[in-house]
Amino acid sequence: MADAELAPKAFSYIDKMGRPLRCFYLSFAFGCLAYLAELPQQNKVFTWLLSLCGMSSIISWASICGTHIRFRHALKLHGKDLDTLPYQSPLGVIGSWIGLFCNLFIIVVQFIAAVWPVGYHNMSPATRCSSFFQSFMAFFLIAIVYVGFKFFKGTTIRGVILSWKGIAFSNPHIVWGDGTLVADLMTTVNFTDAWNLGDYREYARLHPDLVVIEEKLWWLPKPLRGLITLFDFPWR
Repeated sequence: MADAELAPKAFSYIDKMGRPLRCFYLSFAFGCLAYLAELPQQNKVFTWLLSLCGMSSIISWASICGTHIRFRHALKLHGKDLDTLPYQSPLGVIGSWIGLFCNLFIIVVQFIAAVWPVGYHNMSPATRCSSFFQSFMAFFLIAIVYVGFKFFKGTTIRGVILSWKGIAFSNPHIVWGDGTLVADLMTTVNFTDAWNLGDYREYARLHPDLVVIEEKLWWLPKPLRGLITLFDFPWR
C-alpha cells in the first residue's frame, strides 16, 4: 500500500531480509491496546472496540463485493475474456451481488438498532446518543477517512452515475496495459539449473561472509535484544 501511495511512504521500508519492520512495529503498538482490559471500565472499552471492528469488517466486505462487481463490468466493457484471469470467483458476479446485498442489509439494520435500541423509551438522551455512537461510530470514521483521502489525493469516483433511477455503472476508465505476466511454473520456467536446499547450504558454508544469518529477535532493535535474552529460560 505504501508503494501504491495508499499508505505513508515510511512504511515501504524493508530490511535486508525483506521484512517491513516499521509495519511490524505499528502492529505491535496496536497490540498494546490489550492492556485497556485492566481499566475499571473494561466492559465499555470492549463494547467500543467490538463495535469498531465489527462494523468496519462489514463495510470492508461490502466495498470488496462492490469492487469485484465493477471490475467484472470493466472486463466486459473492454472485451477481456475471463480466462485471462489467474483466479476467478467461484460464485462469480452473482456471489458478489448477494454479498453486497447482505452486507448493506446488515448496515441498515445496525443503523436502525442504533437509532432505536432496545428499551430506548426508558433511556435518557445522553444514553441514547452514547448507544448510537457505540453501535455506528465505525461508519462515520470510515466515511471521514475515505473523504479525507479523496480530498488530499484529489481523486474522484469514476464510472459511477447516480440518478433517480438508481446507480448505473459507466465506463470505469480502466486503462489496460500489458498487465502482469502470469507464468505457469510447470511449462514456462526451466528448473534444470535451479538450486535446491542442499545447494544453498553448501553455498552458505563456502561463503559465510555473503550470507545473512537470521537472528531470533530480528523484530527488535539491537539495543533491546540483549535485555530480552536476560529473561530467557535456561532450558531453551
